[in-house]
Amino acid sequence: MNVTKITEDIELVRNHVDLLQQQIGKLSLHEHQYKQISRTFATLHASLEKLRALDAIMIEELQKQQQLFEQIAESIPAILYVYDMCEQRNIYANRKLINILGYSPETVQAMNGTYTILNSSRRFSHSS
Repeated sequence: MNVTKITEDIELVRNHVDLLQQQIGKLSLHEHQYKQISRTFATLHASLEKLRALDAIMIEELQKQQQLFEQIAESIPAILYVYDMCEQRNIYANRKLINILGYSPETVQAMNGTYTILNSSRRFSHSS
């Protein structure tokens, strides 16, 4: 599950809690029932706020890790190419592709299929 999806899910739950609270507010309840429900909603809201804070921290930490990864990937003197075999898609290619093979990371990202680097000829072959 990606970070954006988690953030969206938290907001969706919060919206549903708010809607449910509004609908319950329209019911005729005894005072002790209303107080009990109000405490439950206060707890739900507090929990959702904690989740939102944790989500923000998680996003910040993931961004820091991504920046560190990219700094390392761009500073190594070799090609770094990451391909997700399960999802059949390119994840990352560093700028050394241009220097060594003549392909930009964007060009490689746009290609579909399986890629093989032939070390002996330093050619980049593509098969669909």
